[in-house]
Amino acid sequence: MNIILLTPPTDEPVTLAEVKEYLRVTHSHEDATIARMARASRVQCENMSRRSFITQQRRLELTIPTWHSHDSLGFAGDAHDPDAIAPGIRIPMRDVKEITAFNAVAADGSLQSIANDHYDFEEGASTMRWSPTFWRETSGFPIVRIDYTAGQTVEEFAVQYADLVDAILMLTDFKYNNRAGDKTIPHEIRTVLLNHWTSVTYSA
Repeated sequence: MNIILLTPPTDEPVTLAEVKEYLRVTHSHEDATIARMARASRVQCENMSRRSFITQQRRLELTIPTWHSHDSLGFAGDAHDPDAIAPGIRIPMRDVKEITAFNAVAADGSLQSIANDHYDFEEGASTMRWSPTFWRETSGFPIVRIDYTAGQTVEEFAVQYADLVDAILMLTDFKYNNRAGDKTIPHEIRTVLLNHWTSVTYSA
C-alpha cells in the first residue's frame, strides 16, 4: 500500500497569529521559522492520527485484492491489513469526501478507469466496498489506484476536531522550545493523536 500527497492544503488549521499567541511570541523575526514548525507539526499530527486535516488531494495505490476461501478480503503480502474490510478497504488518511479517479494500473503503467458501478463509496466511513464485478473488471491488472479528496475546511475542522487543533499547537510549542533537545513527541500529544488512529481509522 502506497499513499501519496498530490495537492497539499492551501490553508493551515492554525494561523501564524494563533501560533504566536500560543507561544507568547511578540516579535516577528522568527515568523518564517514558526510558520514552518506549525506546518511540520500539522503534517506529523496527520500522519500519527492517520487523518487528512484540511482539504487536500491524495492517491492510494495497492495490490489488486483477491477473495479468500472464507470470503473476506486479503491483500497480497498483507492479508491482515487492519484497513481491509470484507470486501473492500477503509481508505487511510481520511476523512474522504470524494473519489476523484479509480483506475486499474497495468504492468506498463497504462490505466483503465473503473466505473462506479463496480464499487460503493461511503463518505462517512471513508470506505470503498467492491461489487462482485470488481474482480472481473480488474482481471490481469496488478495494481489499483484511488485518487481522492480528503479533509475539512478550516472552519469545519476547528469545530469537529478541537483536540487536534490543540495537538498542533502543543507540538509546535514543543518544537519551538526544544530545538536542541529530545525530539520524542510528548506523551500527552501522542495520546490525543493515537486515540484518533485507533478508535476512528480502525473501527469495526
